[in-house]
Amino acid sequence: MDAREFKNYIITFLFYRCFSEHQEEYLATNNVLDISEGSSVNVAYIAGASGEDPADYLDDISSSLGYAIEPEDTWFPSMKELVILK
Repeated sequence: MDAREFKNYIITFLFYRCFSEHQEEYLATNNVLDISEGSSVNVAYIAGASGEDPADYLDDISSSLGYAIEPEDTWFPSMKELVILK
């Protein structure tokens, strides 16, 4: 892998992480989720979206942010899977 390819991967990961964190901030600050004390936004998002129709959450998020990332595809769960795969 040369430097240009590496740069493309890194920039993609940075944007992905930025979008995920921006979505987490939106979910936490706009009271879209009931986040219990000691829990994270990601855990609450996964639990909430699996209990109800996930399309409701995604529609709400995308109407406000212009994009929506599924609960299992946000930065934290994705990175957790990568660490497990190592």
